[in-house]
Amino acid sequence: MIIGWTTFKGHSLGDYQRLVNYFAAETAEKRVNTSFILVRRHPSPELLRGGPAHVLTTLGALNHKHRLSAFTLTFSEADIPVRAFNAGDPVLRDTVRRIVDLALEVAFPAVPNDRRPAVLVTTHTHTGKLELNFALPRCVNRADGRVRAHNPSPPGERAHDLWWAFVDTVNAHCGFDDPGNLDHARLIKLPNGIVKQLAEARRNLRRSPYEVLEGFIPAVINEASSILAERGALTRQDLQKAIMPVAKDFGLTFRKSSDFGTTFVFRSEGIERLVTFRGPLMSEECDETVSRWPSWNEERQKILRAAPERLASRWLEMADDVSERHKFAKPDSFEALSEFLEPAPKPARRAFRQKDRGLRPIAGLLHRLVTERLMGGLVARLVTALPENLFAEPHKKLEALNARYTKQHEPSETSGHSGFDRVEPTYRGTHSRSPGAPGNREGARGGRATRSDDRGSRRDLAADRESREYDGRRDRSASPGSAETREARAGDRRSDGPRSRTLAAFGLNELDASIKALLERLGAAQGQGGGKFEDALEPAEIGAPEENDEILPDGP
Repeated sequence: MIIGWTTFKGHSLGDYQRLVNYFAAETAEKRVNTSFILVRRHPSPELLRGGPAHVLTTLGALNHKHRLSAFTLTFSEADIPVRAFNAGDPVLRDTVRRIVDLALEVAFPAVPNDRRPAVLVTTHTHTGKLELNFALPRCVNRADGRVRAHNPSPPGERAHDLWWAFVDTVNAHCGFDDPGNLDHARLIKLPNGIVKQLAEARRNLRRSPYEVLEGFIPAVINEASSILAERGALTRQDLQKAIMPVAKDFGLTFRKSSDFGTTFVFRSEGIERLVTFRGPLMSEECDETVSRWPSWNEERQKILRAAPERLASRWLEMADDVSERHKFAKPDSFEALSEFLEPAPKPARRAFRQKDRGLRPIAGLLHRLVTERLMGGLVARLVTALPENLFAEPHKKLEALNARYTKQHEPSETSGHSGFDRVEPTYRGTHSRSPGAPGNREGARGGRATRSDDRGSRRDLAADRESREYDGRRDRSASPGSAETREARAGDRRSDGPRSRTLAAFGLNELDASIKALLERLGAAQGQGGGKFEDALEPAEIGAPEENDEILPDGP
């Protein structure tokens, strides 16, 4: 894990708003080469603490110039696997939560939680590694209600040591990669702007003219290693003289050197700009770095072991200054650090389900509970309370339909031919489909020609009307001759084809028996309308089976 602070080019509210939106927005504008592109972050940034609106409201209420501090904690894939973190791994989530808590304590030493401003903490994982972004308004709320300025990282060596002690403590305690290790140390650093452009160009499958500069860094390190192995010593002046011919191969021309870095003029593909390389080998730290080269990693292990003690000491110094300036109580120890270093209880693992199927088992259980257990007794009571004469009218209609379709008639030669399931009736005169054919009244008057489907529809309506007006009891008491005459008239109107169903096989007597048996079982026979509930159907018999769970809108 490493830390990087944001440098503001302006201090207007619009500048702060752009940074806050950059931390929290799903889309962001990035510069690639000489153009700007709109990048959509996937996965989207996640809000861990606070919200953009609260931070911007706080910044708008402040009246001093420097109103915001921002920094980013960057983890390697080995430190925090991005896919597991986004999937909700409880161990990783708890680790990140504890790191965020410790970082806020370092930023606001001796400031109570209720006296701190609204902060914003977001994640960026679209780059393939976890980044924690912190936006901290530079203020505190005193106990007397006054709002005063507070800088989480004031200038000076003490604040610099405080934050690097925080980084070393977290890396040592959590087992993260140490950026100060010789294998991971950035002995030479490109400018941050060029590093971001290179990364964004790769993510968008574009080529950047600054790619050549990445090869300059290992070339310088190899040259320094060769000189050190040959002479046993190396100074910054010796290294600068040795890399001059190497720099020309990469389009670099030496311009000047300073305590913080070495500046070159970069010319390539129509680009000419100043590039300042930083890092131990390019700054005034070169001589000390080379002298410590053989024992570098051993010294780093000592620094990591002493990091918690160094962090607590620096924090107490900063806490004393803050408490004296803002009249807060002085702490005796760094309790948040002690809590961070204690072994955290292993959080219980949770099962993560997909959104579309996560609630299906619960919905299925609720469905069966309502239909089989709760509704079963209610339905049984309602059915047993039904009067017997409620089924009289459907009974009459069933008898009428049964009498209508009892006898099957073979189609006559004059009314149709084989292959049709609907047989044309025989009209008086010559049968014709033309508009002027005899028997077609509308056609004779010049109206719409009556087709066979229209006549069939009329026959269906007439049959339905006859069935509604039909009385089954009178039919049973009619003479056989009148019944045959009625059946003959029905046969003249319509003859069933291959697709017709023989409802005579339905069995009217069996239907009557089934209905009576059901009524007896429900306790609703004539004169027994108030049957007991014990005689009703069991809930399992009248409830929906398990395979009927599909009746829910989206399934169980």
